[in-house]
Amino acid sequence: MPTLELVVPSPDAPRWLPLAASQPADLKLSVPVEILFGETADIARFVANFLESKRVDGKVTVPGLQTANRKNAKLRFDDKTATDTLSLMATCQAAQTRYKLTVPASGSGDTRERAHGDLDELTSALELIFDDGVEDEHDRQLAQLDQEHGETSNDDTLAAALADYAGLARQPEVYAELTELSEQGGFELAVVERCEGHVNALRMLPAAPRPKDPAALEAFEQRNRLVNLLQQQVRLIRAGARWVFRKQPTIARQATSAYDRRKRAEARRKKAAQAPVS
Repeated sequence: MPTLELVVPSPDAPRWLPLAASQPADLKLSVPVEILFGETADIARFVANFLESKRVDGKVTVPGLQTANRKNAKLRFDDKTATDTLSLMATCQAAQTRYKLTVPASGSGDTRERAHGDLDELTSALELIFDDGVEDEHDRQLAQLDQEHGETSNDDTLAAALADYAGLARQPEVYAELTELSEQGGFELAVVERCEGHVNALRMLPAAPRPKDPAALEAFEQRNRLVNLLQQQVRLIRAGARWVFRKQPTIARQATSAYDRRKRAEARRKKAAQAPVS
């Protein structure tokens, strides 16, 4: 059986594998793997943009993430934090690729990950075009969908979310704005059609099996350990951002997870539904 160090063909693997060895062998994620990868890239850009405090005439107007640094902190913000986070993500991606190459090609996992990725892309685009400072019917509709689809952990709930968000995107005024965003290079319009296509595909999928082949299981567990380490890194960055920008919620929101926001909205909806009527 290959040693741990040889499993992942990534130049940064020797650095991250020892740190990942103490992580759980099962995934402990609040978001799908591919969503985590996308959000990691976003959070790395956030760190790069808000690492240092911004000043005007010598006065701090926007604090920097470096102000969150404390003695013995699990994560210290410096000029390497963003690149280190991307380095860890690249190692996770290499491990993910190797795992996929060791398991039979059923296509189920890929379908789910693509569906989650397209849903996240579509909801982010909808949030962007509706964030115009004016509360209108489209804002209400999006908020309603966020409440209804905060939980997409299984194929049925994911398919329902895809269908509803794609339906909102197909409204003529909304689709026109998405088309304009696409022409500006900020969005791939084909995402809407892909979301619609994922709906039936997801409803036909069987449950994802755990690998039985020893090599596949080893690759699976190593991928999991690395991804768990990556999620820990992202959570530490977000914790720092929440504290630093606690008085600037607009900035703080940039470091949060759109996927987690949907889950929290669903939790609030369920709690409200269970509350006794007076």
